[in-house]
Amino acid sequence: MLFKDSITLKKYAQISGTVDFSAFVASLRMVEQKYIIPTISKEIYDALIDAINAATEQDPLAEVWENLLHQCRMAAGPLLCYFHADKADVKFSDAGMQRSETATNKNAYQEQRTKFKEANLSEGEFALELLQQFLEENNEDYPEWVDSENFKKYKSLFIKTGKEFDETFPSQTPYRNYWMLRSKMFDLEENNIKKYLGKNFYNKLKEEDAKENPDFSEEEHILLQKLKKAIAYITVSLAVPFLNVRFGSNGLTVPAVATFSSNDNENSRSGIDDKMINSFINSCSNTGKDWMNNVDEYIKENPTAFPTWIGFEIPVTNVSSDCPKKEYNNIFSL
Repeated sequence: MLFKDSITLKKYAQISGTVDFSAFVASLRMVEQKYIIPTISKEIYDALIDAINAATEQDPLAEVWENLLHQCRMAAGPLLCYFHADKADVKFSDAGMQRSETATNKNAYQEQRTKFKEANLSEGEFALELLQQFLEENNEDYPEWVDSENFKKYKSLFIKTGKEFDETFPSQTPYRNYWMLRSKMFDLEENNIKKYLGKNFYNKLKEEDAKENPDFSEEEHILLQKLKKAIAYITVSLAVPFLNVRFGSNGLTVPAVATFSSNDNENSRSGIDDKMINSFINSCSNTGKDWMNNVDEYIKENPTAFPTWIGFEIPVTNVSSDCPKKEYNNIFSL
């Protein structure tokens, strides 16, 4: 594990007083499985743990691994607080579930609990972004990451991180939103963007973008910035119906208008009405389409820079009048 004792844990997590480290082990294990390993890959996680276990006072942890460990702990600490907070209130033993409270130490109010968890989750998510950025900037030191499936997934989309998503579509929780939207973003790129650009042009951009140090022309760089704006807005418009509906143990549910519980997970959020949702979806969709029109105009203004764009293909001549001509208008549609 990334932590071996409570002394080190308290340097990265907001934990006070004398604590029993063993009480956190189960939650730490899940934090590493749920957040850390998917970010850095199983391969580099195993290599890091091996290096930690092999380190001694005479032969301490190498600087390369020490730096990575620090970045991982920066994320794991606050995420532990978020993950463990609900369980810490109750002691479970053969005597059942019990709650402890003294005259000087009272249980936190629901609002305080919510703010504490939310602050730690936001801090942990930002630390995960810093961890990913650290690996990207020092990838030559960690070949296990570059060769992993996680790296391929990381490089698979034009918009690669929550930070980059926030730059194109600002939101309150950009990192969390980005990870929720990745699947729909992939659908959009594969089913719509590829069709608009044409397979050859699309694959060319993807292959270059997947390199450690992409070498795009100035025109390609500008085109990608415009494409990312379109992708972000259209992805949000397509994903809103899925985000607004929760598919869980109770089947399909939506946010309730009224609250009925002091527990935010049991309690439903205050939902907006259908008219406002549709207005938001339409606004995002229209902005995305405007950016696609911007992309279209930019490509047509720079034909020599994008010779493989499918829109420049010349329809085949000398064919029967019964054969339909190639049309590239509206090839990008929702």
